[in-house]
Amino acid sequence: MKPPVISFQQMKSLMPDEKPASASSVRWLAELCGVAEASAPLPRLASEMLADSECTAPTRDYIARWMRNPDAGSTFESRTSLLHELPDEAAISLLVQRGYDGLIYPTEDGIAGHVFFQRHDSEVNAFSVAVTECFRGGRWWATFSLDFVAFAASASCNRRASVGTGKNHVARLLVKLMQPHASSIGWKVNDNGWIDFVK
Repeated sequence: MKPPVISFQQMKSLMPDEKPASASSVRWLAELCGVAEASAPLPRLASEMLADSECTAPTRDYIARWMRNPDAGSTFESRTSLLHELPDEAAISLLVQRGYDGLIYPTEDGIAGHVFFQRHDSEVNAFSVAVTECFRGGRWWATFSLDFVAFAASASCNRRASVGTGKNHVARLLVKLMQPHASSIGWKVNDNGWIDFVK
């Protein structure tokens, strides 16, 4: 039996109301931590871009490219291997229904990178952060990752977020950036990559 396919316009009704009041509201954390890249674009939600007729095709192609080339042995690869048999639109539709979404960074020339995440009830777990090759070498990766944490914290339904495991080098660096500011924000930033939001 084939899984049901919903349109990209219908996807928005499946998602919690987690969009920040404005896109600029997510950059505050990177600025606080001193790693905000002034030239980095502001993000848009992947599900929002898929529902925007002007962005649907390039966003779908970008997501599909990453979806069909996961890190070997990753949890995402094991959980989504069956989706590879489906057309892009059907596969991405099922990902959205399973709580997957992302922050995507559009530029005039394409997409500068992303943070893909999955929602689990009151938790949000980032599992893929990427910066397009031409923008690598700076602090864009940190800017994007901290945007994700700020985004996750802005939704009242989220109690905590993960930027990776304590064994992950990038996660350790992000934890190190956030921990000096944790008490002033009212968060608990754990060494294992989890950030608990005090609501």
